[in-house]
Amino acid sequence: MMLDPFAIAIARVIGPAILCEDSAGRVLLANDAWARLMDGDLHRYEPLDMLARLYPDDVGRAREKLSSGLESGEAIEFQTRIAFDHAAGDWVTVSRRPVRDEAGVLLGWVTSIVGLVGHLDPLGLSGIELTEQEKQARLAGMGAWELQVATGDLWWSSGVYAMFKREPSTYLPSYEHFLETIYPPDREEVVRRTEAALSEGLSYDIRHRIILPDGEIRFVREKAEVERGPMGEPVRM
Repeated sequence: MMLDPFAIAIARVIGPAILCEDSAGRVLLANDAWARLMDGDLHRYEPLDMLARLYPDDVGRAREKLSSGLESGEAIEFQTRIAFDHAAGDWVTVSRRPVRDEAGVLLGWVTSIVGLVGHLDPLGLSGIELTEQEKQARLAGMGAWELQVATGDLWWSSGVYAMFKREPSTYLPSYEHFLETIYPPDREEVVRRTEAALSEGLSYDIRHRIILPDGEIRFVREKAEVERGPMGEPVRM
């Protein structure tokens, strides 16, 4: 299986850690971000090698997910934590997807690891100066939203729809609908932090859980700023 030169070039410069294998598990490509995540060890280019970089409490579940994907040949996606000096670090999303030809024959696999907010510092991106267009592109990749305070109307980018596994054609976001997606034990804290940001000007930077339509519970992190009118009243968030 040959990789397109342009695909190789793109994989080497974009943020997420990416690993490409053929159907026999032979590595076709591991980009620089994957190498940095694996501490530059050129011999650790297997999906299961990432287990060594996970927070210990998450290893068992991650191993089960990866193994089930290998056995079933189906795409998998799960969230876990990267460990920094044996402490829990940022949450990341791990995706492993099969690549098939038009006849459905398995050609290989693509595995990616990306942070829930921005990209992981171990991937070597924290010191990169981004243009405004690059910042917007990265924000769009994560997901963006805007709340109209007076009406409760909520706008979601395509990234948020994907994150929440909703379809723009059938789901109309609003603040009330958003609250319904939040895992019940986390809902009160989200409301409290939102009200504090609007009324007291406190920062809004929160991690919480959401419930997807299929019942899966997913962690997300939200950061927002409040725009105010001429009298200091909150207008949008």
